[in-house]
Amino acid sequence: MAIMTLEQIVNDTDLAPSQKARLLEAVRVAESVRIFEDLTGTKKKYLVFKDVTKPGKITKTLEIYNTNNEALGLIKWYGPWRKYTADIFGTYDKGCLTEIVNQINELERERKIIIMDELGSYAPIFTDKGVSKDEE
Repeated sequence: MAIMTLEQIVNDTDLAPSQKARLLEAVRVAESVRIFEDLTGTKKKYLVFKDVTKPGKITKTLEIYNTNNEALGLIKWYGPWRKYTADIFGTYDKGCLTEIVNQINELERERKIIIMDELGSYAPIFTDKGVSKDEE
């Protein structure tokens, strides 16, 4: 079995050319933002975020660990605020807090894309400034 590139997989779909281009750009942006440690977690400079979301859930739950694999808390959806929040304990410098905030921002962007896709409103376009509305 030959290994296919991302472009080959996308080009084999029944999507319109503009949708294929958006999908490829979205994946490239996501790959440039993320540094994968392994299949169980996303490693940043100071922290590791492990996805522990229950199957079938739209909102994700991430466990936060330091590089010594010590549990530091959770990032989860907080319904009353309609936002992701960090439930953490310990002492953190701005580097760690920045990683937590960046991870929450990424989760909120992903959730926005899922909701937009389910509602069928518009296909998002990824730019260097984030997600913008399709102007076609």
